[in-house]
Formats: sequence, structure tokens, C-alpha cells
Amino acid sequence: MNIYDILKTAMLSDDIAVKEKLTLECLEYCTQNEISQSIDFIPEAFEKPSYALKCQIVDPGALPARKEFDTLEGLAALVHAIVYKGDKWFRYLCEKEGLSESVYFETLDRYKPLSKHRPHINVPARKEAGFTCGEIKKLGAKECL
Repeated sequence: MNIYDILKTAMLSDDIAVKEKLTLECLEYCTQNEISQSIDFIPEAFEKPSYALKCQIVDPGALPARKEFDTLEGLAALVHAIVYKGDKWFRYLCEKEGLSESVYFETLDRYKPLSKHRPHINVPARKEAGFTCGEIKKLGAKECL
């Protein structure tokens, strides 16, 4: 089973039943096996998702509340997953474009978005997602232990 080919087929399909079937196959496989990523893995970049023309933008207030995110643990898990994925893509694109990863912090220094608002920085989650203490402090954390 090539999980990447199955996921690609699921993402490109317009058939919801096919998407659900293939996604369930992948989830079942992933829960029973250890997944590893080869060193030469190149993320697939799609022009647009297969569902892009079928989506309708709605007011966020019209959406039902998601129960799993009503706790700090659930929200932290979601944020961690997003940061981790974004960090992997950022590093991949920097390498592909021949840029230093410090370009992110150079952009922060140039536009100074943190001088207007100092959000809470979840240091343990950022460290777990692969951020260095130097990067975390540049984001606004006072300490990084």
C-alpha cells in the first residue's frame, strides 16, 4: 500500500464517497502501522483542491461549535498540529528557494507586528513543533526554558 498515492487520489477525486473510503483506508493503515517519511520526500503542491469550486464561504458564527476544541488541551492539539505542518512547509520552501529560515524573522523585524500586540507564546508547544529558543524569543516570549 502506497499511502501517498492513495491520499493523492482521495484529494484529486470529486467523488465524496471515494474520498471517504480512501481516507478511512489511510486512517486504518496509520493506526496499525508506524509511518515514516523518506529523506527524499517532496510534498505535493496542488494548484487548487478538488473541492475549491464546490465550497461556499459562510460567516464563522453560522458554523456549529466544535466540541473537541472547547478545552485548552483540544485547542492546543489543533494549534500544535497547524504550527508543526506550517513549520515543515516553511523549511521545505526555504530550502527549495535557497533562502535562510531567518527570512521569517527579518520580515517580523521589518513590519514589527509584535510591537502592536504581544500574544501569549506557548513555549512548550513551539519547542515540540521544532522551534529553537532563539526563534521563540524573537516571537515575543520572555523566557524559553
